[in-house]
Amino acid sequence: MTAPVQARSPDKLPFLAPHFTDAVLRETRGNVHATLDLRRQCAVERILRGYVTEQSALGIRNAAALLLEVSDGTATVRAYVGSADYRDAAIGGQVKRGHAKRSPGSTLKPFVYALALDQGLLHPRSILKDAPSSFGPFSPENFDGRFFGPIAAEDALIRSRNVPAVAVASQLGHPNLYDFLQASGCPA
Repeated sequence: MTAPVQARSPDKLPFLAPHFTDAVLRETRGNVHATLDLRRQCAVERILRGYVTEQSALGIRNAAALLLEVSDGTATVRAYVGSADYRDAAIGGQVKRGHAKRSPGSTLKPFVYALALDQGLLHPRSILKDAPSSFGPFSPENFDGRFFGPIAAEDALIRSRNVPAVAVASQLGHPNLYDFLQASGCPA
């Protein structure tokens, strides 16, 4: 006796961790060993979508996240979200934002603020200026083209404001950001 085969249409098939799946399939030949944790993956996707929705008034339309578990010097991927919505062409959803080329400035901001805290230049509630400013020939702008005016240091970091970060970096003593990065082994 044969039973009829019920095939699902592609839109009814599970669609899980598409950026991670694309990367694994592109880089792997033969057997696949993956370390993704589906529970964590779903949680990170949900948190990322919520963040983008909450921050849309600030012009944020997309985000990416990589969750690693580090043990004994080995990093294991537990969640990998390349964009807030893989299927949304308007935001380039299929582009892995974690691999996209961009300025490393926002990556460096936590180090700038940490150095400033260590040097006693500010504390989290210190008020900084987020307004048009010049530092020699350099006039930084914020990603959204707007300025908040007076802003607490912790909020400036959370909101990734460029002007306050450059102002704080310009006040650093020894080590300054360059010295710190050199000491950590980063190439010049």
